Amino acid sequence: MEENLDPQFETAHTNWMEKQRKSARGERRRRLSLPKGGNYAELQFLARIWWPAFGQFDNLHPEYEVRDFKDGYRYLDFALLLGGLHICIEIDPYGTHKRDIDRWKYNDNLIRHDHLVLDDWRILRFSLDHIQRHPRLCQQLLQQAIGKWGMAPSTPLR
Repeated sequence: MEENLDPQFETAHTNWMEKQRKSARGERRRRLSLPKGGNYAELQFLARIWWPAFGQFDNLHPEYEVRDFKDGYRYLDFALLLGGLHICIEIDPYGTHKRDIDRWKYNDNLIRHDHLVLDDWRILRFSLDHIQRHPRLCQQLLQQAIGKWGMAPSTPLR
């Protein structure tokens, strides 16, 4: 990742991920156990966007498992669960989500998105380029979305 990470972020991230791994089962546990390099874009989001905006990981769930319309499972990069509010946060590097996919994967991604919307998920998508080049814009979008979509006042986010 980066050399100059906030030590508080590193400690909180390590503890949070360990807690998430311990509570996970099956494929979700496997995904959460990938080496750090395997989740580069997601780590960038957490270090550059989430942590500076909120300073904690409460109610945020990585690799969140949802049932899909084919009775299979899909994994959201992050789910923010606040009472009845469900926000899906997807991190989309250009290569793996646009340049390097075939038309069937492209179509499947659109159907996945539509089914999440039909299941009352709010969805935010961030490109890796924006995360790296415009972190403050991403922080503002995330904070505005949570405010607009009705974050429970009792849920403390910094």
